[in-house]
Amino acid sequence: MTVQQTFATLGRSTVPLIAAAIVADLDIDAALVGVYVAIGAVAGFLTTMGCGGLIVRYGAMRMTQVGMLALAVGLALPASGWLPLFAVGAFVGGLGQAISTPSSSHLLGRLSPPRLAPLGEPSEDRAALISKKTPRLRVGLVSSARQTSVNRSR
Repeated sequence: MTVQQTFATLGRSTVPLIAAAIVADLDIDAALVGVYVAIGAVAGFLTTMGCGGLIVRYGAMRMTQVGMLALAVGLALPASGWLPLFAVGAFVGGLGQAISTPSSSHLLGRLSPPRLAPLGEPSEDRAALISKKTPRLRVGLVSSARQTSVNRSR
């Protein structure tokens, strides 16, 4: 997972890191680098909100593979030098990078011993306490806590 996280971070950082050369070569406004980063961030935000169900349904390892493929496509698209493909590449790369952390956490949570968990054993009480502050999330948090407890007891 460390290698996967490294590639995810490197993949999302590549275009902004070489932005000076891209700006000079394509003779574009340097502010477009911020637009590129913003598009990737929006894609990451949207992906993070919806990838939990996909990870549970298809598995963390499969979603990690999908994420790395999306990140590779997101890096390949801007190579054409056509500005609209930079935007598409930023979005696709943001989708791929955002899947990496939740899927890694899902794998590590299943495979790591409970004594190494940073917050201890998740409990239904903690989920209920959080849900009092955010009532709309109550059902998801409680069912998530139950599912996590079942997964850890296996």
